[in-house]
Amino acid sequence: MNRVYRIMALSLLLAVAVSAYAGPGKNFRGNFPLREADETTPFYPVYTVLKAGLEEDESKAFKAYLQLMPKDRTATPAKIEKIKGGEWMNLRTQAGAYLAHDTYGFKAYVLKMSPGKITKKTRKVYFTLRNEIEPEDRKGLIIVERAGRNSWKVRSLTL
Repeated sequence: MNRVYRIMALSLLLAVAVSAYAGPGKNFRGNFPLREADETTPFYPVYTVLKAGLEEDESKAFKAYLQLMPKDRTATPAKIEKIKGGEWMNLRTQAGAYLAHDTYGFKAYVLKMSPGKITKKTRKVYFTLRNEIEPEDRKGLIIVERAGRNSWKVRSLTL
């Protein structure tokens, strides 16, 4: 009888672990929180970019932001200046509106992720984020693209 309970407990634990796993191949539906993620997932640049927008040291944060962008977007000083005057300023002023704080730290809420299933052939992922200050206000959009086998970069950011 004790063995039956152990098997049932392990089965339940396995079911919970599988349902909580948020890795490639899982369909995502609805609103889910996004916290720090593994660097090999498309979630990593989304969360890291938002955190860079809150960083106190602006030059350090901007360098981190540029590291999360594809090389073709940062190829020339003119392109970097365009990013600094546009997307970067948008991120610095709006990042706090898309991050919520709780006992465990910061989290962003993903309202929609397209495609809903990430496979090895997925090239781009579109994240629609909820504005935490004004939930009915404009939603944020971050587009990430595959930059290598286990690497993702930010293609576009609109907050």
